[in-house]
Amino acid sequence: MRPSSGYRVELDALRRARDELRAAHPGPVALVGRSFGGRMCAFLAAQEPPDALVVVGHPISPPGRPRPRDEEALASVRCPTLVVQGDHDDLGPVAVLQRISAGNPLIDIVVIAGARHELGRHEGEAAEHVARWLDARLR
Repeated sequence: MRPSSGYRVELDALRRARDELRAAHPGPVALVGRSFGGRMCAFLAAQEPPDALVVVGHPISPPGRPRPRDEEALASVRCPTLVVQGDHDDLGPVAVLQRISAGNPLIDIVVIAGARHELGRHEGEAAEHVARWLDARLR
């Protein structure tokens, strides 16, 4: 299914899920997303900062299709942010993410050696990084 115009439908759904979580479980809320879901979390976090943001496999700059809006959203986040990226992820070159994080001290990047966008056998490693980081940030 193609995304809605301006991602309005997707961001509204994410807001509703976040609000339901906050209503049911008081305390800190982190937005966590993988690939397109991570993009949506970054867009929402840029507008309405959560307590923390995690993006796994950010498709920030596919070959021949730079995404300046994605770069702007990530660069402007004002909450602790973790990006977990494979060093062979063609959709999200590590160099682009490092350039963005150099300008925003709230962004941490973990690079997984040998991983592509799909992560494959590196999924467990990525999940461990996310869990440790969230545990440290949301205590």
